[in-house]
Amino acid sequence: MTTNAAGTVTEALTIRLPCLPPAEYSANNDRGRSFWHKQKVTASAYDEIVIAVREQGWHGEPLMVATVKVTFGLPDRRKRDSGGLTERFKPWLDALTRNPDSKTKVWRGVGVLWDDELEVIGWPEYSHVYSPKEPFTEIQILGNRGG
Repeated sequence: MTTNAAGTVTEALTIRLPCLPPAEYSANNDRGRSFWHKQKVTASAYDEIVIAVREQGWHGEPLMVATVKVTFGLPDRRKRDSGGLTERFKPWLDALTRNPDSKTKVWRGVGVLWDDELEVIGWPEYSHVYSPKEPFTEIQILGNRGG
């Protein structure tokens, strides 16, 4: 946590997951799947993010304005579609929001971000490095709670 000259408090959170987003999270893999399969994939993504965020000790109100940077640690140099990786990342991004269920209004996400809409996070920044011994996904979030 840092405070600038204007008195705005900036929060930072870095999460490092020891894998790339699973292929099951891709819409290409989702075609023809049942509603219940999709629910299982979503629940798995939420669980992974909730555990990672709690390990970092995050607590408090969601960030109202934030930047999100994602780095994929690729295990090899085979051809990859950048859109596929960012699409597979989406369930993890959703899990970082407060994401209230439309019917119950109960929060399902971990609540680091108020929302993943453009007004809150803009366009996430994606990059990659090669990490042959240890593939990973690193999520850096920098923002403030006051808007």
